[in-house]
Amino acid sequence: MRSLTKPLTLSIDGAETRFRLSLMDAFSGACLLKLITEKCLPHFASLDFSDPETLGPEIIRVLPSFLSSLSETELRDVMQKCLNHVEQELPAGFQPVMVRSSFGIRELEHDTVTCLKLCWEEILFNLEGFFPGSVLPSQPETPALSRQDA
Repeated sequence: MRSLTKPLTLSIDGAETRFRLSLMDAFSGACLLKLITEKCLPHFASLDFSDPETLGPEIIRVLPSFLSSLSETELRDVMQKCLNHVEQELPAGFQPVMVRSSFGIRELEHDTVTCLKLCWEEILFNLEGFFPGSVLPSQPETPALSRQDA
């Protein structure tokens, strides 16, 4: 069985910051897949999925047109769903990035780039079983933390 969490490290203002991604429940993941499929396919149809070396930059190239195809409500919904499944490691332990529609980590509330990166990683983590191979280079595997470690 797949791990329910995945560690992720991002550089924020030059500091390595640790996060933990969590799988969405099956219904939320299916709804996310439906929206991504409806909105992404027209933009990603021209991509060459056979060459993982060039796929990452190609996806980054079409990402703005994909984002512009989402309504503000859809974008907000996707971001909230994703960020509700991400936690940041703080001295007191892992804390949720978002709780429903409110930010749990105030520093991230105005950090658009980091929030979009976290959403992207959360989407890839939740949908990785649907696509052959790796769409983008993944973070190195590290042991998932148990509930007791949280």
